[in-house]
Amino acid sequence: MSSRTAVPVDFGHEFERAQKRVEHGEFASLDEVVRAGLRALDREDDEHQARLRSQIAASIVDPRPTEALDEVFARLHAHHQQQMKRGSDGA
Repeated sequence: MSSRTAVPVDFGHEFERAQKRVEHGEFASLDEVVRAGLRALDREDDEHQARLRSQIAASIVDPRPTEALDEVFARLHAHHQQQMKRGSDGA
């Protein structure tokens, strides 16, 4: 699917960095800089997903006993109460 749509982009403070990459010949245009950024985000997402899948797989085969659900909820409840108390104290 090679649909092309022009959209305005506000680079904000990053414009100078992107423009320097074009000026130094790393990219032919700002469009290429944006596409390279999207590809980098895709790679980062793929790596993150791979790490999560690896951690999930490792946890599934982990022989250690799981924590009882009531213990988890008790810890969560205590943590929540502590956070609520901090919030009401204005801290």
